[in-house]
Amino acid sequence: MVQGQGTVSLQGSVSSESGERIPFATLKWSGIDSGTTTDIQGKFTLTSLPEGKILLVSAVGYESLEIQKEELTHGRSEFFLKIKEEELQPVTVSAQKRDEVLQYVPAPISVIDRRGIEKGELRVLSDLPALAPNLNIVDAGAPIAQIPSIRGFNSFGGEPAVGVYVDGVVQLDGNFLNEQLINVERIEVLRGPQGTLYGRNALGGVINIITRQPTNTFHGEAFVGVGNFGHQRHGLSLNMPLLKNKLYLRTSGMFERRNGFFNNAFDGEIYDGFRRYSGSAALQWNIDEKWKAIFTFNHNVDDHDGIYPYHTSIDALRQNGFTINLNEQQALKRKISRSSLTLNRAGQNTEFTSISSIAFSDSDLQGTRWEGDFSALDFLSFEMTDDGFNSRVAMQEFRLSSHPSSSKLKWIVGTNGFFQNKNESIITVYGRDVPPPQSQGDPIPGSRFINKVSNRNYGLAGFGEIEWSATEKWKVTGGLRYDYEYREATTSFDFELPPNPPVNVQPESTVNANFQALTPKLTLMHQVNELVNLYAVFARGFRAGGMNVYNEDPEFRTFDPEFSNNYELGFKSNLLKNRMKVNANVFLINWNDKQVNTLVPNQGGGFQQAILNTGLLDASGLEVEMSFIPMKGLKLDYNFGYTRAIFRDLPISEGQNLQGNFQPFQPRFTSMAIAQYDFKLKKDLSAFIRGEWRTMGKQYFDFENNSFQDTYSLFNARAGLSYKGINFDLWVRNVANTEYIQFGYAFLGFENYMLGAPRTFGSTLSVNF
Repeated sequence: MVQGQGTVSLQGSVSSESGERIPFATLKWSGIDSGTTTDIQGKFTLTSLPEGKILLVSAVGYESLEIQKEELTHGRSEFFLKIKEEELQPVTVSAQKRDEVLQYVPAPISVIDRRGIEKGELRVLSDLPALAPNLNIVDAGAPIAQIPSIRGFNSFGGEPAVGVYVDGVVQLDGNFLNEQLINVERIEVLRGPQGTLYGRNALGGVINIITRQPTNTFHGEAFVGVGNFGHQRHGLSLNMPLLKNKLYLRTSGMFERRNGFFNNAFDGEIYDGFRRYSGSAALQWNIDEKWKAIFTFNHNVDDHDGIYPYHTSIDALRQNGFTINLNEQQALKRKISRSSLTLNRAGQNTEFTSISSIAFSDSDLQGTRWEGDFSALDFLSFEMTDDGFNSRVAMQEFRLSSHPSSSKLKWIVGTNGFFQNKNESIITVYGRDVPPPQSQGDPIPGSRFINKVSNRNYGLAGFGEIEWSATEKWKVTGGLRYDYEYREATTSFDFELPPNPPVNVQPESTVNANFQALTPKLTLMHQVNELVNLYAVFARGFRAGGMNVYNEDPEFRTFDPEFSNNYELGFKSNLLKNRMKVNANVFLINWNDKQVNTLVPNQGGGFQQAILNTGLLDASGLEVEMSFIPMKGLKLDYNFGYTRAIFRDLPISEGQNLQGNFQPFQPRFTSMAIAQYDFKLKKDLSAFIRGEWRTMGKQYFDFENNSFQDTYSLFNARAGLSYKGINFDLWVRNVANTEYIQFGYAFLGFENYMLGAPRTFGSTLSVNF
């Protein structure tokens, strides 16, 4: 405490009654224009304590607190506010790489908080479709085949089109996706290009996963869950201070298993069961008053008995349902390890952040093969080489930004770099059911083509963004980013006809390419009043270029980045005394140089596949999000997204242009309605009931728009009891047991389709301590 002529310096924090810190709470002295706000950790500093005044502490969604000056603890005070259960709570996001209140961020962002993750029984990334407008996760039936899609931007062919980040670290490709959602604080879904702050492969948007950080109190949670199809899900998490106010540790572990939904008629066995394991640890060290370090480690294992349970036509799927007929087991085991070190220095005027990370992904077919023909025939299959599929990624980001309390001018500058080594070698196997060759070039029964591919990529970027509050009601934000990327692939091809040794048919060769992109962003925001904000956005996004490593023709070995220009108008509002929130926006996107899987002539005659920059596409649509508390304990949420994504130009082969067709794998609309009612039964006994209604509009599975899944709805329900930290819940997914196509793909006469999950149900017992 520092005391002078009638002034005292006071530091402290503002928290909820449950102990969670409240960011951006207001502390103001009565009768005078003097006070402060809490930072993102709920901490504050008052530089003066005038005599005879009352301190008013308030925050949106909480009851205000009045404190007499003489009641203040000298030097440091902690204030606790009661939640207004009849009001919506404020939501904090870090989507723009600084912590802000969601309703004051001029961008379409959806947030799924910890409560939504738990009560929605969200386990992996593929559980998220429609939880944000125009969000779809294309689940192709394997942990390495999860493809996020926002507003029609998805990655069938080429690099990812939607960025996925975990605690500020990008997951470069599908090898790192679909990890278990345990110990997660919130999931932010940013819609529209995010190239300025996030760079490559954020063409459609970003899914930002923020895990729970260590705190200075001891607490934990243990849960046990069981369900039909032999489902089990058990976990434990602990948070503990190792040195009070100095060193904290949070650790968690989880195990999940389930028997398969599909039966394989080929051998009479259950096909697609799995086991998942996850463990994580986070260690926070408060080095001094300014410096903080957080080290995190995460390890995930997906062990699947069978993947890609496909039928080869929609008619076969409708006729046989969950009975498939495959001669290959396709057992896959994937391991992901990720470590990161975040250093943060909070100075008086600036903040410095450094994020260093390294990640490993290894996938192995467990001695089995991939199906190529998806039938009982031993015709076409694929093996991994001894190395399997593996990826190694190292990343580094440095950021310098203005202090969060800056009001007139906020800015951020930074640089980012990554390095990746990836092996994707594969062996093509022609089985005994292949007919004898009739002409040169026909496959030979028992022959094998060994395609060895290793990739080396690195990229560098610099970015900056400035936010200027021109007046109290007008705010302008401008940003710019430059990305450079180098890619290199080394390939070779061997032919083998056992028992003869392999013969090299294409010597080892290396192809390389480099790409660059400039992505600007401009945002204008107008605060109409305390309840309503309007905003307009222009943003450019890009998806990195790449290489057709299996194409021998130099003309088609590489393809360039693709770009999109996004124009957006929207508003955000808090209504009915903070009991209702309504956000809405409309968008128009021009998508150029789209990477499309096409047919091109090969050097030996005939045709082969290659990704080329041949597509032009326009997308437009609207998005609406609403939350409403009509009465104490009852909360209603609804979101709706509509996307019309149509090709202006789509040549997929010589003489064939699919202009006017819809973009595949994007539902025409998404809709999600959630109702949850929490109520007291006795003093320490409470209960809740929850219902979800998810609707996915018509979506196509091919560029020709011949195969599709029509509009369908899924209903989920959950109910539970809580008594002094002990919780017991019952849940049901797909209550009506609706049959729908979860994934489909049609190209060059080949078709693969997979049913979505049937009705599942279970119970969860958890203890908070």
